[in-house]
Amino acid sequence: MKVDNLMLVAEDDEAIRGVIELKEGRHLAMLFVAPDYQRKGVGKRLLSAALDHARVNTVTVRASLSSVPAYKKYGFECTGEVGESAGLTYQPMALQRDRLLLSAD
Repeated sequence: MKVDNLMLVAEDDEAIRGVIELKEGRHLAMLFVAPDYQRKGVGKRLLSAALDHARVNTVTVRASLSSVPAYKKYGFECTGEVGESAGLTYQPMALQRDRLLLSAD
């Protein structure tokens, strides 16, 4: 990991239930929530906590295609064409920090 990465975890019963990584205070490198904890607000809380550490108003993510609907619920918008890197297909997205939809799960 590079020095300028922030990783946050959500724990329950001393087990990791979710993780988020913010690179350089501006880009989400990952957001994962254990299946049994999805749609229970874990991702929302992780995202909100990571945004508290963002150093820019617009935070970006290269979302896997299956995660695009979840990011849209958080207020992210598509910002370009679908791309591919290292064999992974992604949708570039961005969120204005003041537009986080806290009602999303």
